[in-house]
Amino acid sequence: MKSNPGMTPEWDERYLEYRANHRFALVRRAVLFVPAALILTGLLVIASLELPSSIILVIFLGIGALAIDVEAISTVRDLASAPITSRGRIERKWSKARFLFFGRVNYLLVAAREVTERGVDTDLKPRDRLFEVGPIAAGELNLGDEVQAVHWPHTNQVVALERLSTSPDRGQ
Repeated sequence: MKSNPGMTPEWDERYLEYRANHRFALVRRAVLFVPAALILTGLLVIASLELPSSIILVIFLGIGALAIDVEAISTVRDLASAPITSRGRIERKWSKARFLFFGRVNYLLVAAREVTERGVDTDLKPRDRLFEVGPIAAGELNLGDEVQAVHWPHTNQVVALERLSTSPDRGQ
């Protein structure tokens, strides 16, 4: 596949997963997380002013605000950037239930290097990237498979995912 860092690929048969509306999904995340982060952080500041009588509330709001603030900041940073391409081997694969057991989510941990115009820089140490993928891609991929993902750099939201090679252990 010809690399096109920073550009969105067109749909192709070789992709196990392709999200044409990835930019809209990123904007939707920002609309959800930024106001929630502002509200939770504001409530945390107000609760902090009432310490020590509000210590339990400060702890719960602090945990929630930290998690939501990280998501909001990552999403805003992605809105100001462009998708990148990474390539690497799948190190770990798992799935778990979503909140209150509604649906399942599949994860891939990939030891990935960024693909640039000059190709993959093998001198750099691979960086672990955590991708959330759909059930079809999760079923098709195995540990050790080499994949290439076009994704947003800070949230790791997948735009396109393809398998470049299968693991040598696949038949065992």
